[in-house]
Amino acid sequence: MNTLNKSIFLSLYLCTASLHLYAGEDTNDCNDKEAEQGWVHLLSKYPHDQDVRYLYRLRSQMCQEIDQGTLSIQDASERFEAAREAVKQKWIDDNRQLDEARDEPIAG
Repeated sequence: MNTLNKSIFLSLYLCTASLHLYAGEDTNDCNDKEAEQGWVHLLSKYPHDQDVRYLYRLRSQMCQEIDQGTLSIQDASERFEAAREAVKQKWIDDNRQLDEARDEPIAG
């Protein structure tokens, strides 16, 4: 995994700005200022990363749906975590391919 993707991955994975459920309780952190600041920081640090932007938009959309009462915190949390895991797996797979290509001998 290259250095930039490691940084993005670690920032996202460790970021507490997701839609968590703590100890089985429905905890809505959509209005948590620290969580929002974490996402704003990620967006400013990686403004061109489509995955970061996608996860931020997804979180924002689901927070609106939670506020409107059309989505439960439980469902939002499960959907967001599945999306974050899919992004993580994509980065792992993409970087594995890059590492394998870099390790191949140059023909010539």
